[in-house]
Amino acid sequence: MRDDILRKIQEAKENQLEELDLSNDHNTPDEYKLSKIPEEVFRIKTLKRLALRYNKLYQLPESLGDFTSLNELDMRGNQLKSLPESFCNLTSLKTMPYP
Repeated sequence: MRDDILRKIQEAKENQLEELDLSNDHNTPDEYKLSKIPEEVFRIKTLKRLALRYNKLYQLPESLGDFTSLNELDMRGNQLKSLPESFCNLTSLKTMPYP
């Protein structure tokens, strides 16, 4: 995993941030894009906004449903095939820009 991604996750966790942006530019080479959401992200219980634009995400993990206070999930530029059943637990989710 790229160092800048690890730093962003660590900063969000240590500072109990409400927003985490792990997006890429649409021109970013594929080898730099996330193919799965790092497990460390799911330890940041304060998140309200999570941006994962222009990665290589094809599916989302069931643990996504643990983010019950998530208001915004930006998934533009990914190739999601389906959503996990736990997606129903995201009762605070107001916006989810996709594709």
